[in-house]
Amino acid sequence: MTLLLLVVAFASGATLLYLSHRHQGWLARPLSAPWARFGALLLLAALLAGCTLYPVNTTVCAFLVGLMLVWGLLPFVPLLREKTGGNTEMISQTAAGKTAENNTVEKKVMGKKPRKKLQPDWWSKSVAGAVLGLSLALALSGLFAWLGPGGIGAPNKVQFNMWLIAPLWMLVFSFVYLIPSGRRALLWLGSANLLAYGLLLIAQGRWPL
Repeated sequence: MTLLLLVVAFASGATLLYLSHRHQGWLARPLSAPWARFGALLLLAALLAGCTLYPVNTTVCAFLVGLMLVWGLLPFVPLLREKTGGNTEMISQTAAGKTAENNTVEKKVMGKKPRKKLQPDWWSKSVAGAVLGLSLALALSGLFAWLGPGGIGAPNKVQFNMWLIAPLWMLVFSFVYLIPSGRRALLWLGSANLLAYGLLLIAQGRWPL
């Protein structure tokens, strides 16, 4: 029962965070900021509760893999819905013999300001996710090795540090396509790399303050 509650809280928090993003495809408009904060609190509560009930290493790894899975699958749900239900807006625009009421509704829909779409900078985003995402995952794994439970000398921690790299990398790789442009993806991930490696050097004592 406890595990089921943790899974529900985790899935609800991840879904609320996704639906509050401006590029989500489920709703006509994203959820408001309070819903995003509530989703973040649910995720944090699930993570903390999991760490108290289960080993920290297992909980953190499962948390990252779960985020990667949920946020990777949620964007495809509207595509399945469109295939099964059909695009009613396109049908209404192309159908012949519309009534005056339908024409009025169509004009209102056409008059709405379209949302800003993501720029399809697939090459630059893919390079940023593949190269900078991997280097960022390595730095974060190193930070966990030095600053995590037991420090760098903790027994049975080396294997977990190796396992941690893949879910972190895939999580960043999945997130990078939500960034509006390839230039921003390179800039944001590059800045995150500089910060992560700077903190790693400080944790290792190789960068005196």
